[in-house]
Amino acid sequence: MRTIRLTDQEEKELLEIYKSSGYIIERKRSQCLLLSHQGKSINELTGIFGVTRLTITNWLDKWKQGGLAGIRLESGRAASKNWLVSGRSSWRPMLRSIAGI
Repeated sequence: MRTIRLTDQEEKELLEIYKSSGYIIERKRSQCLLLSHQGKSINELTGIFGVTRLTITNWLDKWKQGGLAGIRLESGRAASKNWLVSGRSSWRPMLRSIAGI
């Protein structure tokens, strides 16, 4: 059975992220690690979080590789407003030229 072992300090930091992060994915990841530390199996964690085994193993791997930085939401996970605005303005003329409008 694969589980994570945490130091007291890591446990405190993960608990703080679980309580205060503004991102639900960070709260889920931190809770997952805390539960793994308490002895929950990957199969149990998949049921708790409603994700695949691969997702759970990815969360565990990211923790092992990067610690707290590994569970933080990565930048670039959402489209920026500038991209959306520029994207809209660039596809309309192209669509009009194709449609012959």
